[in-house]
Amino acid sequence: MRCGSLLAMSIALGCITPAWADDMETLAPALTQLRDHNYRQAIDMITPLAEAGNPTAEMMLGTIYGGGFGYKSANVADGFKWTKRAADHGLMEAQSSIGDAYYFGRGVEKNGAEAVKWYQRSAGQAFPPAQAALGMIYVLGTDVPQDFIQAYMWNLLAQQNAAVHPEIRSRLVDAVGPTLAQMREHMSAEEIAKAEGLAKQWKPEVGR
Repeated sequence: MRCGSLLAMSIALGCITPAWADDMETLAPALTQLRDHNYRQAIDMITPLAEAGNPTAEMMLGTIYGGGFGYKSANVADGFKWTKRAADHGLMEAQSSIGDAYYFGRGVEKNGAEAVKWYQRSAGQAFPPAQAALGMIYVLGTDVPQDFIQAYMWNLLAQQNAAVHPEIRSRLVDAVGPTLAQMREHMSAEEIAKAEGLAKQWKPEVGR
């Protein structure tokens, strides 16, 4: 859990995506405190921004609470609350995290259908972890009909889009590459070609 929280924090520190680039100057002092592990000071700086509806601040606050940074234990309920607010405001990283929360039951009761919904929203904005998660769900046939073509398409998109997310690229590529290789052993050439064609035609939707 702690390793996952550290990964989430690293994403939060680097998740000032183009849509929220204007937040950088506002959040810079809080980011400095986070990098120096002064989490309580960072919370004091981030909370007013999050309460004002800044999606990146909401995501950061959710990550701090959910990961237990600066506290003896995680506060998953508050972590979920703030991350959900960021997700509702369209932040793709937060949407993927909410998908994880529903899928694994972190801070909320497990709900596969809700997990798929939030993964789809995040994946629609080209966030690779959500795309890889959708790919795995289609492989397993959990909460959606099993569909290797959709699974291959989403995993392929995750692999391609990982290039623009250096903070998670190596981890994601290491996970997705073997999955694609294993799938090719169980798919026909026609199925692979169809999946690759769908991936080429796919276009992201910003701010879903």
